[in-house]
Amino acid sequence: MAQAEAGLELARATLNQATLVAPFAGTVADIRVSPGQIVMPGQVVLTLAEMQGLRVETTDLSERDVTGVQVGQEATVYVDALNVDVPGRVALISPLASTVGGDVVYTVVIALEGQPDGLRLGMSAEVEIATE
Repeated sequence: MAQAEAGLELARATLNQATLVAPFAGTVADIRVSPGQIVMPGQVVLTLAEMQGLRVETTDLSERDVTGVQVGQEATVYVDALNVDVPGRVALISPLASTVGGDVVYTVVIALEGQPDGLRLGMSAEVEIATE
């Protein structure tokens, strides 16, 4: 009986190591492995997306313009594929600059205040931030 219980405990431990548990409820946006495939620690297995509360990340706010932008400022996000404007607010401004094509730029994250029907991850958008 003890040997059977030990075997059962080993099987449960093996199952727990082979089971993925999501840290939040969401939609599986991409799967990068096949059933039965062996994965390595740190390997991306899937992409899980929360479709509510989507954000837009810009990567081209110039160093000349970043001084006029603050967290909480209103913004308008135009989603090209849907031909709609979505209101939003600046949620984050990166403290660290990047260089793109010789220009010094900052990443800015805009939290959308609503989600239009048909909005998908990766859609192109244009952001206009209201400045004084």
